[in-house]
Amino acid sequence: MSEVKHPSTIINVQGDTIPYRECAYIERLQDATESLAIWGATSPGGRYQYAISGRNGSRKHPSTIRGSKFNFTVPDTAKISSIIVEYRYRKMQYSSPIGQTAHGSFGNPTIRINPFNLQKEGNAPPRNNLQTYQVRFDNLNIRGSDVKKDSFNVEFDLPANTSTNPCYIQIQYLRVFLEFESENYSVSCSITEEELYYGQIGSIVCKTTETSGLGGNKTVLLDVDIPDGLSLVDKPEWFDFDGTLHQKLVNGVGVTTIKISPSNQYVRGMKEVVMTNPANGYTSKDQVNIKAIPLEVWDFYLNNREIEISSDDEKHYTYLMITLQTLFPRDATLNFDYGGLTANKSSTITITEDEWVEDDSGNWIVDFTIQLYGTDLGLHTISMTSDEFYGVYTESVQVNLPETAIPYYTGFYLQDFSYQNMEDGKKYIFSCLARITNTDEIIEGQKNCRVGLRNGATEVYSNKLSQIGEWEELKIEFIYDAENPIFISCFGNYLEAGDGDIDYGNFCLVDYERYNGYEYPALAFTPPQYLISNSEYASCLLEPPERIITTKHFFQGFDWQGLDTSQAVLIHGVEVTGEISSETPLNLILGFGTTEISENDYYRDSLHVTEEDTTFQFGGKFKTLGQEFYELQENMSKWRFWIQFDHTSGDNTPNNLNVKNIQVKIYYTVGSEQECDFYIDGTDARYLLISMNPETEIPRGAQYDSETYKVEGADGEYPVRINIEQKEIGLKFFVYGDDFEDSTELLNYITEFLYPLRNNFDDPILKSISFYFDREHCYDYYIEDEIEAEAVVGGYECEVTLLIPDGLKRTIEKAHRGFTGDTFSIGKIKPEIEFIKQTNSEEDNFIEIVEEFSGQKLRLTGEFIENLEDGTKLKLDCKNKKAYYKLYDEWFLLDSNFISINSQWFILNGTFSFEYCTNCKVTDLYYYEYSG
Repeated sequence: MSEVKHPSTIINVQGDTIPYRECAYIERLQDATESLAIWGATSPGGRYQYAISGRNGSRKHPSTIRGSKFNFTVPDTAKISSIIVEYRYRKMQYSSPIGQTAHGSFGNPTIRINPFNLQKEGNAPPRNNLQTYQVRFDNLNIRGSDVKKDSFNVEFDLPANTSTNPCYIQIQYLRVFLEFESENYSVSCSITEEELYYGQIGSIVCKTTETSGLGGNKTVLLDVDIPDGLSLVDKPEWFDFDGTLHQKLVNGVGVTTIKISPSNQYVRGMKEVVMTNPANGYTSKDQVNIKAIPLEVWDFYLNNREIEISSDDEKHYTYLMITLQTLFPRDATLNFDYGGLTANKSSTITITEDEWVEDDSGNWIVDFTIQLYGTDLGLHTISMTSDEFYGVYTESVQVNLPETAIPYYTGFYLQDFSYQNMEDGKKYIFSCLARITNTDEIIEGQKNCRVGLRNGATEVYSNKLSQIGEWEELKIEFIYDAENPIFISCFGNYLEAGDGDIDYGNFCLVDYERYNGYEYPALAFTPPQYLISNSEYASCLLEPPERIITTKHFFQGFDWQGLDTSQAVLIHGVEVTGEISSETPLNLILGFGTTEISENDYYRDSLHVTEEDTTFQFGGKFKTLGQEFYELQENMSKWRFWIQFDHTSGDNTPNNLNVKNIQVKIYYTVGSEQECDFYIDGTDARYLLISMNPETEIPRGAQYDSETYKVEGADGEYPVRINIEQKEIGLKFFVYGDDFEDSTELLNYITEFLYPLRNNFDDPILKSISFYFDREHCYDYYIEDEIEAEAVVGGYECEVTLLIPDGLKRTIEKAHRGFTGDTFSIGKIKPEIEFIKQTNSEEDNFIEIVEEFSGQKLRLTGEFIENLEDGTKLKLDCKNKKAYYKLYDEWFLLDSNFISINSQWFILNGTFSFEYCTNCKVTDLYYYEYSG
């Protein structure tokens, strides 16, 4: 550590007998301004009476100056390792009619540090121009308290002028640098939780570390500022009410945990805890986002969505079932609109903190039921809203006239095995498909063209068929009562109608939380083992699309006889084939992946198969079914794929489908690594049977385009601008297939491998090439010309020119830095900068990113920026000149209208620092480094 100070007191010291020339304006040496003190005078007066005289004069001795009271702030216990005295001065000559223009002559000054008997010679004053000199005293055994005493002073003693020429000397400053080691207590404050809710307890971890090695076991007093809205939980005795933390250090380290929690359920937003060491001003801070306790509506449904109209004498009820869930007990207000129905509860229901009940999973639950009846015919919609959750929850009930006809139905009890996995009090869904035919109308009424379910005293009804001749799903939600059996009623179209048939089928009983729509019966082959047989077919009856969805048929567990563990194997493609016979056109869908990923993430491909087709094939040589070449051999033991068969015709008649001999095939070679390879976007060219010609031309360094100017009268020309130009790689390689025809076909895949794609604007999407001798770097390139391919025995000798627009190679992996660091690149670095919004001023509610050393700035403004919550993460892509903000762990593009017109997209060069930004904190920088 170091400290520099100027003397607050400085005086001239003169001897008893020798006349000295005093230093005038000596008070100017108390700071580092450009004003100068002077021995002598710039206007010497007659016979140079105000100057430092020549050696024959009387006042040839400049006075000694002594500086004291430096007001050092170095700690008393610090060890002073070095004292450096720095001064800046010059000697000046006079011009006169008699031509006395020569300088005075002085020896080296003596610098003394009292009271330590330290003395050294300095540098004699230079001519005309101010120069800065230092005298250094090392290997000292002095403490901070020693240099803070009144007796500490520095003397600057110049010898007499030995020339006959009068002159004057100007001095700008005399100051002292201290280099010292001090007990240095750095502080670190971190909150272990990023978010907190009311009722949840978080931890502030306060850590103090003595970094100089001089400290030991002691107690340090720290200031911990806990903002309003956060309360201490079980305040420890070593934490005062004024925010003072008494932290005990053992071997120079102390760690203390303070428990906090939101003060009440209405606290919101970012809260910042600040920890400060008053002794050295070191500060550490961290933030926690206080969020509203989430309130989730688990259940909101009616047990009956149709009821008969009620009168004064007779009531027909439906019941609205509501279940709410939260993480911690809290107050909540619910607002209801009963849509003209009469309810047994108010339209505003308040739930207090003590009404919640904790379940086995640690969630807090509230259940309640609202009884409703209607005195007006028609459809009534019930809605629930609250400030505690988003959206509107609605249910509808139809109020009908009393029954005027006699319903008929078929009824049955569920079989005993249906109850084996059902839980008492849990919500379930019963559904089925139904279709009405042979009629022209659906009779109005409550108990017709639907299903009913009775599980106790009350019967619950499904929705009603709404169209004739079409299959529809009928669905019932109910709470299972284990004390009573489940009875299902399948109602007809009323006897009075005289016609109409209803088909019911494919009954389904599903846990409410797992329900994702009607579950159709599965498509299954019999026997399934024939799917991988080379003799007999596996068969199934393929239902029309309205009745069934197809099933994925999975294949895995392949025996590759050691190829998957051989390091010498290069796989050049993968293929899935099979034999098929179908009475109707089909679509085949393939999903290919591994056992380690979800089937929803598998690569997918599809084929159309007609009645005439007997085989099918996915993939092939140099095709990888969605995987990278280098992944194929690595994942062989984990491969898994599925095939799905989809009916495509409009025929409603089931059709026979026969499949066999489904297999997976690989194309590979076995051999050792070649001496030289290259890689395109990280993929080894050897996977396409390419070998690089050692005569490939790879220029090193950079090619520059410069402008120069010639200075009249000087040798040579001088550069005024220099740009790195595009350069070329002359890639030469050999292609050898199994035969000449195979080599010719292989060239088609090689062009796809080498040539860049294009975007929507026909701009090339650059590819990268790297070489075996430098795998950490690559060149981004595009191609303008065709490949020159010369036929040779067994294949082709090829050459193509790769154009490198940047003229440089770059690192394959991006450098990842914090807000400061050094770049090592000869090309322009356009980084990705990630930062967090931290509003420090209500008046200036904009974000400004500032690079300290270059002065580059970029400002984000506008209402959208102002309304972003503190803690929101943003990103600048300086290469593509785009800005993003993060929401729900995804990046969203920021409209360019929110970027100030005077903004700069950053270019890094050498040392950079983004420490001093406005209303934000830079956390991460990512960039490629470029070299020749």
